[in-house]
Amino acid sequence: MENRVPGVITENYNCATSSSGFINKPIFHEWISDHFPAPEDKWSLLLTNRNLFHTSDRVIITLINNKFISLYFPSHMTNILQHLDRSCFGHAKILHRRQIFYNFCAGLSPTKAHFFETYINIRKEAYSFKTIIGGWKRCGLFPNNPDVTLSEYGRQIHHGVITPEDPVQKESVIEPKVENISTSALQKNTERASKILEILESYHFLKQMLL
Repeated sequence: MENRVPGVITENYNCATSSSGFINKPIFHEWISDHFPAPEDKWSLLLTNRNLFHTSDRVIITLINNKFISLYFPSHMTNILQHLDRSCFGHAKILHRRQIFYNFCAGLSPTKAHFFETYINIRKEAYSFKTIIGGWKRCGLFPNNPDVTLSEYGRQIHHGVITPEDPVQKESVIEPKVENISTSALQKNTERASKILEILESYHFLKQMLL
């Protein structure tokens, strides 16, 4: 890394590359092996999505050996329950866009060196203790508030969907057809919401057992 962006990175960072440019099974397994050592006196939870890299037998065995239980996000909920996405990463993007604007006004061309220099400078603000805790709160994970999660899920699922109560739909010539589809979708979303609530309750039940 120092050879690619000399004079920018002054600390030691571990990184890995792949031919595709994306994470793969060996990289992910190496990451959890290095960053999730087994605690001495308690088990912990690891929240992930259902990516194939996260559900492989090798990864699961490594996590269990290190006293970690992997809890998967339900479908259509990853972006809602990932607390870092809803706090740190989003905040980092805002700060990065702002710095890109400043660099552009200063006549600086976008380079790898400028990218790393900018990112390293915004890390302390984007990944502060206050921002991290705020992400857990926004997701309804801590403190426990499932209503926050279900409300966000409902807003996301029903975005742009005409419901039976919509006055525009009542005047439509295809009212019966749209109403049937909407009712079916509403029932399906209600079932999903029930499953999500069960998973959230299971998460907090497991957390109490592990504490």
